[in-house]
Amino acid sequence: MIKEYEALTKKLLAERGKPIDQQDYADIKKSLDEIVKNKDAGKAARYCEFLLKQVERYELAAAVSRELGLQNKQLKATVAGIEKARSTRLSQLKDLGRFVVIGKLQTSNIYGTEPELKHYRIVGESGKTICFARPDTAIAGKDFSKLIDRKVGLVGTIAPHPQTGGALIKFTEIVEVK
Repeated sequence: MIKEYEALTKKLLAERGKPIDQQDYADIKKSLDEIVKNKDAGKAARYCEFLLKQVERYELAAAVSRELGLQNKQLKATVAGIEKARSTRLSQLKDLGRFVVIGKLQTSNIYGTEPELKHYRIVGESGKTICFARPDTAIAGKDFSKLIDRKVGLVGTIAPHPQTGGALIKFTEIVEVK
């Protein structure tokens, strides 16, 4: 039985030398288990018991390796998906640097409704007013009602607004930003 144990030890070492995803200990475990259950095996049974515990650890290591490989594949797929969504989003964004302010366009009833007095509020994501805005004289007569309650970017000049202690944007261009 000791010679059989030694042969199984060599077989186990050969199996351990293979790449972890190609290791298969089923035959070795079966042979070791037969020796352990044999009442006449003596020392060989104890040695084989120890080898069986080693085989269980090797199989656990292989299972962990497979699980890590699977998780790495999933991580790579997730990262690729995020990167794809990010690049798609970046390609959809226009040159945001040209805007003096970006926010939600809302009407302001403080300054009246006549076109030359018409003012708008630019509201941030928190719902607070960022600044007031009014069209420059070149585009004062245009209708901006379709852009109300939408996120817009304004191109124009920033001036102090003493009435509110904030800023007033005199915009020459207004663009909806997604």
